[in-house]
Amino acid sequence: MTQISVRSHRLAIVLHEASFEEVKNLVIGISKRIEHGNIKTVVTMDHYFIWSWVSEVLLSRYVYVYECDSEDSNLLNLCCRSALANTYVQVNNENEWARKQAVEKATPHFIKRFQEQSFLALGYLVFPLLEGIIKQKASQFITTNGEVVSEFSILKRNGSAQRYKVGKRCSSLRDLLFLFYNSVCSPELKSDIDAIRHNISLIDAEQDPFDTIYQWRNDSLHGFANHQHVAVTLFSLCLVILLHSIKHEYEGIKSKVANESALVTKLYAPWTYYPPY
Repeated sequence: MTQISVRSHRLAIVLHEASFEEVKNLVIGISKRIEHGNIKTVVTMDHYFIWSWVSEVLLSRYVYVYECDSEDSNLLNLCCRSALANTYVQVNNENEWARKQAVEKATPHFIKRFQEQSFLALGYLVFPLLEGIIKQKASQFITTNGEVVSEFSILKRNGSAQRYKVGKRCSSLRDLLFLFYNSVCSPELKSDIDAIRHNISLIDAEQDPFDTIYQWRNDSLHGFANHQHVAVTLFSLCLVILLHSIKHEYEGIKSKVANESALVTKLYAPWTYYPPY
């Protein structure tokens, strides 16, 4: 995997000019836990710039990551907005600082409080997003409502096989992850997922990373999850999977997407994401 140098608050490349491999590897790179002394992930402007560009691409009119407009597309949009909600403006002089202070003062109290806790929202939203993406990509085995249409087996943690017969339902995120990884992923996508799995194993080396994700979901239901770290890691995983679905179209659309972004138009429409401020 190509290594891309990223400096805090300053990307070493121009995102909207970067290649598919560069952008994809940056998404993988920011899924790492930054503070190794505990389980906290520090979110910087690098995260916001990368997420905003990928969101701009995936939700542009040139890309159809979902077969039609659906609740899945709305959920992706909501997750992207939640990831970017607490973006902060970089200031370089006193005038910019004064403008930033004026904006913050004019922002309603409840919006500020949501911005501060936006990763809590994303920490919950990212699980149905991931599950929906996997079900869509593994449609030869399972429907969006979890009904099995082609038989498959998954190894349980104890080593025995869990068989899913046609007509039954699979509601286990763990089993869906293993199905997708073992039976659907291309070698290239599997390699990229392995990089994120490695990042997860740095936190919990006692179990398979997919079991860790399954545990995170259970913990989130009971209020025990570290939502910022879960959100950053799993949102990055979702974006990597979706980017692979447009791998061959990416180079042909990136300039079109950039030209219609707020970077060029200077207007922030409801459908724009890039740049993040």
